[in-house]
Amino acid sequence: SFTKRHLLRCYPAGRRIMSDNYDPSPAWSIGAQMVALNFQANDMPTWINRGKFSANGGSGYILKPKHLLDPSAPKPSEPVCALSVSVIAGSGWDNFKDAELMGAPDTYVRVTITGCVSDAKTFTTSVFTDQRTGPRAQPYFNESFKFDIFDVDLALLLFTVYDKDTVSADDFLAQYCCPVSMLRSGVRILPLYDEDGKYIGGNKQPNPCLVVKIHRSDSSSNNSS
Repeated sequence: SFTKRHLLRCYPAGRRIMSDNYDPSPAWSIGAQMVALNFQANDMPTWINRGKFSANGGSGYILKPKHLLDPSAPKPSEPVCALSVSVIAGSGWDNFKDAELMGAPDTYVRVTITGCVSDAKTFTTSVFTDQRTGPRAQPYFNESFKFDIFDVDLALLLFTVYDKDTVSADDFLAQYCCPVSMLRSGVRILPLYDEDGKYIGGNKQPNPCLVVKIHRSDSSSNNSS
């Protein structure tokens, strides 16, 4: 109710001397118009922020959900979207050959929905441990995950790719994030970005990507989108 009549700006507390960030999703979910982050951090909140503002042509402006603009519009009280995400395989993994001292990285993928609290959920694929090199080293998973989403307009789909380690923290390899509202059913080739949000491909061949299959069904229209 406050953000219906006032502009609200949230920002990292001064005690965050290491420039780390908070999850911006709760602030967005209550209608905060300006949610500031430490862009020098290059952490998961900044990946989520980039994914969210890839909507509307990347203009940096996104209209709030109707229930945060119109007092008469009801807030979703039950899931309105069934989303199935199948992580099929990766391609271009030669770009990550330096992640391990020897052999190919032991790859796994985390699939996360963030947005309103009711929608927050994460699944993780199994670890692809085949140590072959060259074109045959591309990881494959063929694993599916299902999400029941309450607020499609706030929901974001985040993929993070890691190299599994046994004696140290797992190594981050790549990430991709996009709004659920922009998803359409079908097989999709997802470009992968580094911690700084820079495309890992470009002059490197072949370009690294994830192959996924999306199926989205909206109960409000009883049609698949």
